[in-house]
Amino acid sequence: MAAPQLDPTYQLNLPALRGLRLNELCSGARFRALDKLDQYADCRQYDQLIHNWDGHRLGYSGEADVIWPGYVSLDKRRPNVRYNLGKLIISRLTAMALGEESWPEVTVPGDAEAEDYCKALAQESRLEQKVQEARSKGGGCGTAVLSFAFVDGAPRVNVHEAKHCYPMRWADRDEHMLAEVLKVYRYSRTVYVDGRPTLKDFYFARYWDQEVEVVWDPIPSERAQDGTWSGAVRSFSVRHGYGECPVYWAQNLADSEREDGVSDIDGLDTTFDRVNHLLSATTKGTIANVDPTLVIKDEAGKNPGVVHKGSGQAIFSPGGAEYLELQGTAVAAAKDLAQELVRYCLNTAGVVVGEPEKMGGKAQSAQALKMLYLPMCNQCDLLRVQYGGLIVRVLRGMLRAARLVGTTEPGPVFTTADGLRIQQKPVVILPPKVEKQDKPGGERESSIQEDVVTERVPGESDRLELKWPPYFLPSMLDIQAMVEASTKAVGQTISRRTAIKFTASVFGVTDVDREQQELEVERAQQVEEQGMLIDRQAEADAKTAGGDEE
Repeated sequence: MAAPQLDPTYQLNLPALRGLRLNELCSGARFRALDKLDQYADCRQYDQLIHNWDGHRLGYSGEADVIWPGYVSLDKRRPNVRYNLGKLIISRLTAMALGEESWPEVTVPGDAEAEDYCKALAQESRLEQKVQEARSKGGGCGTAVLSFAFVDGAPRVNVHEAKHCYPMRWADRDEHMLAEVLKVYRYSRTVYVDGRPTLKDFYFARYWDQEVEVVWDPIPSERAQDGTWSGAVRSFSVRHGYGECPVYWAQNLADSEREDGVSDIDGLDTTFDRVNHLLSATTKGTIANVDPTLVIKDEAGKNPGVVHKGSGQAIFSPGGAEYLELQGTAVAAAKDLAQELVRYCLNTAGVVVGEPEKMGGKAQSAQALKMLYLPMCNQCDLLRVQYGGLIVRVLRGMLRAARLVGTTEPGPVFTTADGLRIQQKPVVILPPKVEKQDKPGGERESSIQEDVVTERVPGESDRLELKWPPYFLPSMLDIQAMVEASTKAVGQTISRRTAIKFTASVFGVTDVDREQQELEVERAQQVEEQGMLIDRQAEADAKTAGGDEE
């Protein structure tokens, strides 16, 4: 059955998708490479192994594990102790580069309306949380993918797994600007066949280009494999009118020779495995020492049964009886090696883990912390370049789209069987802007402020800039030293304006010239008040002197 077209002005004609077998796309070399990195980022690389750490075959549905007759190598066993180093590295870098205290301020120099509009778009779409999520995914596999849309007037930003997204055509390959992209993945869901619940495989497919967005209902595995899915399964196609493909591709760390960037954990997968193997082995050895095996120094032939290890079991040996335990030196050596490998991984990834006992109880200066975390700061500087560019591109795309779609009559909203919503002819509706404005009072009354509500407009400029905060805020001692140094230097080596500019970031000053003007006004008022006090004191002294003469 042909797919019904819900947009009568657009006929679904996507030659690149005809005959495309989704099962081959979802199992290709790129998918496998990115999926492996994702597994190490989430510490899921052992899920497919069928033997536990003791070498026993794992049971099914609560059944007991089966003792395997042959030797199972360590690489084929599931570690029972796992140190999720991948998650640690990725989360620490994300928090330092793009955390709540590290999020940049968006500015549009020379266009206050566009700047306010961009900030409203970022707030309403929860851009900060979405970019942080995209950065965590990109840190794992090397590529972050974001898209935006307007549904019911509200801006939405969605995060996508890079391994599920396939560029069909680039608008600018060097700048990683997409013209066509297809998102595909396989999943399982329960369906009812003749009244019986059955688990079956389906495929999800979503397509964007510079004019249209198309979403398909769940695609049966048969249609995905024979390549007829694009026309045989119901689809929802809409013209978005954004003027560009609303999907944005960003490399985690730059690699100009590949589509996908460099992961935070690139080349560390086998080292992660060795750490988990050592931790599992030392844990097992330590537990075994708690439950030692009795050695009976007598003839082995007097052993009444098969020899087993552990409490309640015994080994017969001539010469007496004693408990057999593992030597603690082997366990200690393995733990030291595991810790050394952990330090190697952190150093390679540029992650510094602070040790409170070494840092001391008193507050550290910002400069001291920066020197301590210098490798991590350098790594985060690279990440800020990549993801700062992503933030600017997404906001600029939404800003341009808002100017194009305007506030015309919106089209219908379509909902797929999976609950995904897309809109025909979307519009943008942002909350109004509330500003404080001075309301003049009477002759003897000072001016008061009132709330003024105005509609937001997208402005005209596209020149977005980001202002990044420092990684470490100055301590009170830092602030005191800065103020003292600038105060002493005023009039000798620097001007008052330079001193204000030097300490502006500490006190949250954004307009140095205005701050200087207000400071001069306050000082003039102080001089005037001091003069009035002197005059009053002189009048009082004169009255007192006159009374004494009388």
